Amino acid sequence: MRRALPWLNTPAEFDEAGQLNAYFRWKGDEDSARRFAMQLWIEHPPVTSPVTMPDRATVDVTPRRLQQFKVKPGSTYSWQLTATVRRSPPA
Repeated sequence: MRRALPWLNTPAEFDEAGQLNAYFRWKGDEDSARRFAMQLWIEHPPVTSPVTMPDRATVDVTPRRLQQFKVKPGSTYSWQLTATVRRSPPA
């Protein structure tokens, strides 16, 4: 059975199976012994066909290859999500 690509449909019609990375982008901002910070955003590349690009998404994020920030088993960590409206990638 051929299925529609989830990012080509309207948000109400997105495939529940999701997608792998698709238009998600990320950039590491800080990896220190006390803090890890990164930016996540949905890319809005120019397209030639009538594609509706999502402005919202649900995502599971697993930081990998941390260099300085060490995760200790059994510890708890605070985190913060800050929403911004941006139509171009961070510098």
